[in-house]
Amino acid sequence: MSTNAVENTEQLAGINQRILAAGESLPAVKLQDGSTVQTGTVAMMLHNVAAYNRGERGAVERELELSIPTLVKVGLLDLFVPDEWIAGDNAGRRFVGTKAKEYLALKARAV
Repeated sequence: MSTNAVENTEQLAGINQRILAAGESLPAVKLQDGSTVQTGTVAMMLHNVAAYNRGERGAVERELELSIPTLVKVGLLDLFVPDEWIAGDNAGRRFVGTKAKEYLALKARAV
């Protein structure tokens, strides 16, 4: 994988594969800035939010956390900021929003 790959890109390749029909695959793509992201991450995140809302934890939580750097990179967390994810009664969205806030705070401290 490219040295410009967004965090967790290689792990997401395997995780995101689970939402596909047998024999299908999702590529990693290079963005205009030269960074590489795994396609299918938003779809898998939505799948995992639904699983979280059904009460699944453990692996689902880990997969949601792994998706956050890609969600940030592709701008989803600019379109819907973490506080919007946290608001309301959707537990899965709240989990993503909370973990995104933590990730963004860590990134801000590293700069």
